Formats: sequence, C-alpha cells, structure tokens
Amino acid sequence: MHSSRILLLIICVSIIVTSCGKKTTQGRMVPKDAGLVVVINTKSMTSKVSWSDLQQTSWLKDRSSDSTINSWQRKLMEDPKVSGVDYKNDMVFFALKNGDMGQAVFVGNIEDEKAFASFMRNIDSTIQPTKDGELTFMRLQNKALIGWNAKNFVFVAEQAIKTPDLRYLNDTTADTTTLVAPIAPSMDVLMPLCKRIFSLNADSSLYKDEKFSTLIKEDGDLHVWVNIEQLTKGSTAPGMLGMVNLTKFTDGTIATATINFDNGKITAKSKIYTGKALSNVLKKYSGGTTDADMLKSIPSANLDAALSLHFKPEGLLELIKLTGLDGMANLFMGQLGITMDDFIKANKGDLMLVVSDLKVDPGTGNTVSKISENGSHAVFAISVGDKVAFDKLISAAGKATGGKSNSLAYRNTGKYFIVAFNQKDIDQFLAGNKTAPPFTDKLKDHPSFAFVDIQNMMTALQPPATDTTRYQMFTINKVMWDNFSSYGGEYYDGSLNYTSEVNLVDKTTNSLKQLNTYMDKLYLLRKSGRSGVYVGPDSTNTTTP
Repeated sequence: MHSSRILLLIICVSIIVTSCGKKTTQGRMVPKDAGLVVVINTKSMTSKVSWSDLQQTSWLKDRSSDSTINSWQRKLMEDPKVSGVDYKNDMVFFALKNGDMGQAVFVGNIEDEKAFASFMRNIDSTIQPTKDGELTFMRLQNKALIGWNAKNFVFVAEQAIKTPDLRYLNDTTADTTTLVAPIAPSMDVLMPLCKRIFSLNADSSLYKDEKFSTLIKEDGDLHVWVNIEQLTKGSTAPGMLGMVNLTKFTDGTIATATINFDNGKITAKSKIYTGKALSNVLKKYSGGTTDADMLKSIPSANLDAALSLHFKPEGLLELIKLTGLDGMANLFMGQLGITMDDFIKANKGDLMLVVSDLKVDPGTGNTVSKISENGSHAVFAISVGDKVAFDKLISAAGKATGGKSNSLAYRNTGKYFIVAFNQKDIDQFLAGNKTAPPFTDKLKDHPSFAFVDIQNMMTALQPPATDTTRYQMFTINKVMWDNFSSYGGEYYDGSLNYTSEVNLVDKTTNSLKQLNTYMDKLYLLRKSGRSGVYVGPDSTNTTTP
C-alpha cells in the first residue's frame, strides 16, 4: 500500500509545489477520446497555497510521523523536488472509458531523470523497472503502471465497472464475488495505453482541438474538460429513460469550465458546446432575460434560495421532439383534452421559484403544512400567455392527479400562475415589495439564474448541540460558506455560457488557502471521532471547533 500512497502524495505535490509555470503543451499527451480532463495551473495554484502551507496541516504532520514510512519517504515529504518531477509546467489528469473498464491517467514532466528513477525505485524496492526502447515501465500493485522517458512520466490506473450477473440477481445464497464478468489482466490494457499516450501525435490528441485551445487560453487555476458523448457512449438509461432518445443531447456535447480560487470566493466560468441538432434549436429559441417584475415580487427579503428562468415554449416543444417522445406526449395530453399548442399558448416563458424564512423543526415531520406554520415561505410562479389556455392546463392537471387535493394554494391571475404554501404568500407576491434582493442586480440580465444563501440554509437545518459530531460539522461549515450563485444561459460562439460563484464568509483570504484549512478541520473532526476530543487549529476548547 505504501507505493500507492506515495504516488498519491506526489500527485498532490504536483498541484501545489512552488514553481514558475508557463503555457501548457500537455494537450499533446491527452487522447481525443478522453472523457474527463483536468489541467492544473501550477504557477497560479502554488502562488495561493505552497508546500509549506501544507506542511502545517495535521494530516501531513500525522503522515510524516508515521513509523511505517521509511526515511526516503519522509525526505520526500520534506522536499518534494527530490522526486525529480518538473514543477515548472502544468500537470494534467484525464480519464478514459473503455466498455466496462475505466482508466485514470496523470501526466507530468521530468526535470531530473536520474532523480526520478531513484524516486521510482524507492517507492517499492521489490519491483524492478523494465526498459522498452526509450521508455521505462514499472508495475505498481495489480492495476497501476507508471512509464517514463527523459521528459515525461505517465501514471495509469484502472478501475473495473463491474456488472452483476443477472442470472443470480435474486439468489441470496450465491457467492456475490463470482457474479461479475471476467476482467482482463490489467497490464494487457495499461501497457498499450501508456505507450499510446507517449506516441500520440498532434492530430490524435486534444492539442489541435479548437474548443480545448479556447479553454486553455482562459486565465484560471484549473481547466476542466468533459466529453459528454464519450462518457455516455455504450450506456443504457434505466427504466422509462431507456425509451428516450438522448443521443441528440449527448452526441458532440462538450462541457468546459475555468475555475479560479480568488480572495473570498471560488469562480467557475463554463461553456456547454452541443451537437448540430441541439445547436439548431438553441440558436433559434435562446435569448431573452428573466422577468424583473417577478424578482421584485419576492414575498420576503430574508431569501434562502431562488431560481429564475426565461424560456420560449416553442423551443421546449422542439426539445421534446428531439427525444422522440413527442408522439407519446401528444397521446397522453390528448387523453387529458389538451394539445401541445395549448401548452405553447398558455405559457409566456418565465418561471421563478423562491424559498425564504425557512425553518425546519425535526420534531414536526416537516410536512408542507408544518413548514408553512413555522413561518417559512415558498412561491412558484409562471408567467401566463393566455389565461383561458392556462386554466385548461390546470384542469388537465387535476384530471391527471385524480382531483386529489393538497395543502398547497394556487391562483391564475392572467399574468401569473402562482403556487404557494398558503394564500397569504400568494397575496404578498401579487402585492410585491418592489425591492428585489441586492444580488439580482448582477443576475437579472440573463436567461437564467440561481441563488442559494448557504448561511440561511445551514441555520434552518442546524442540529442540536447535543448531537456533538453533527454540531461540530455545522460549526465548521458555518464559518466557511456564505452563498452560491449561478447566472447565464446565453448562447454564443457555439455554446451556452454560465458563471458560477461560491462565496465564502472570509472575504479577504484566498479561497484555496481557506479550503486547505477547512479540509484540515474536517480531518481533525474525523480523527476526534476516535478520540472523542476535537482540538482544531483555531479551537479555544475541546468541545466545538
């Protein structure tokens, strides 16, 4: 197990050791069919959290004092550069999917080949490296391999996606360890894959991919690439979803994100590139902004969560057609006495959901009526295109549910259809306080936005102090997380574009450094579960962090 732990350590070091980075060329060593790619900007990351910062953490101190590690491993923890790894360039992690098998790959640069070879020998002295031309390989345990030449190293690990033998699914007496398909020996896959990565040319890699190049050019600490088509290829959706044609949504779909750890917040700017069929729909029906009047009608200023969306009903119909379910939808709606045209006519294309003053009492069962009695507010509103057509939809919904009543109130004013806990919330929404929350100034000019006040939500769900572990976890989170917001939905440059922010309570300290401290507190809390005492880096007593 020591070898895998040291490899994990060196990967962490690769992310955080102080260096002067430069533009990445690692796209050359990433196959086009990679499902997930993470490019780590070591220059930027290490300016925010250094190795010396990590050396102050309890988990690394505990690991360094572990009597089971040898002197060389301890030396590596003191000075990671003895590994021979080049920390002046970006590092790349990527994952591949190949049928029932998945491979995780970590690619980096070598600064000192002799030092790196020594590093590998000290990982596990019982395993001898083997030469194959300019490449050297070393097998690590059963399902991992590392290969290197004078310039680069490639670490490859394999994870089987095991499928149970359905013949024995209901046989409780069967040995479950035999209920999986035979797995090919790992080296039969990992060795060719490792060689393939070293021999990739520019045309076979992501290096020339324009979308990947656009991603890498963005200033950021992390760059993330997700190939939805590759990750879903060969997968079968369960149950009723198996009837849905999702290929028009997955084929050619790429999601990218640039993540920055700034003072007091974590920001992600993302793009979703879609295939031709879906792109045609988005080009035609995207655009517009959320309804500002709806935002000004929020019943309470003490907002916990909000979601607002502008859409074109005709576009929603086209999306249903892409799934191949339009025929089934027409049949179902016909039985209720409505049509797709009724839906389009009824809706104007604005939707909003808000939750405020949330209070949860574990002793009440938290039914809708109980939460409403506690003073919580929730309002769901849709803008109405035609009141008569919308009344027709409401009648059809009642028919579909068998006319069963519930504790929710609703009203169709002709401008809005509103659903709430009670009639008072609806009246307050219609009256409108005409003062939108401050964050809406930034979010209102987009087709969609979402907001969650993490502080308020945590307070509403606060555990009792007598539940020691949960209360300590609550306290750690309470001093860390402030709120979350996401806005965007504009379609341009062939993609949907979004910006998301996680804001922290401490606005002055770099968020990566705060995450380092936060993770250390969680480590200490987990450790205290064995000792019964929590003593964190900022604790003043032994009962709460």
